[in-house]
This record gives sequence, C-alpha cells and structure tokens, in this order.
Amino acid sequence: MVVRKTLFTLLIVFLAFYLMFFGYSFSKKPIMDEIFPLLSEITNLINTDSWDQAENKLNEIKTFWQETKPRYQINQANSQIDDFENSLNKLKVYISNQEKTEGLVQVEEAKLTWQKLNSL
Repeated sequence: MVVRKTLFTLLIVFLAFYLMFFGYSFSKKPIMDEIFPLLSEITNLINTDSWDQAENKLNEIKTFWQETKPRYQINQANSQIDDFENSLNKLKVYISNQEKTEGLVQVEEAKLTWQKLNSL
C-alpha cells in the first residue's frame, strides 16, 4: 500500500513538472496568432500616418508580451527574447519620431524575430 501511494505521488509530481516545462507549447500557437496580426495592424497604421494609434497598438503588444514572456523563457535562448524586445523598443522610437520608412522596416524585423522565437 505504501509503495502504491509513493508511485502514485511520483507519477503526479512527474506529470506536474512535465506540464509545467513542456505544456506551454500548447499555448504558443495562440500567442503567435495574437501578436502577429497586431504587428500587421501597426504596419497599416504607419502607412496611414496614424501615429497615436500605432503607439497604442505597440503598447498593447508590449503588455501582452510581458504577460506571456515567462512561457518563452523556459525553453528559448535569451538572445532570441532580447532580439524581439529590442525590435519592439526600436519600433517605439521610430513611431514616437514618426519615421515612416524606418518604422515599417522595424515592424518587418519584429515579425521575423517573432517568427524565429516561435519556430522551435
């Protein structure tokens, strides 16, 4: 009876750790689906010179990213996470300065780094 309880406890602990470290991948796809369209919206807003709306949309992305970032930190290289955050920070500067060309290029870079971050 004691052996059975011990094995059951070990199984539960193993399952909990497995889900904690690898279960996040079930939610990665929706996260990608959430941020990528927002980046595309920023492209449209920059093209129409809607700088305030573009900045609001970028703040939305940054807030969402801060909430979901821990899921990526478990299994991703810090350099990939840093690259994505740097892209967002540069984009913020370009939007604040209303630099259309640089902003559009930076949105595309953010999309690429986001895809790389989600490709593993």
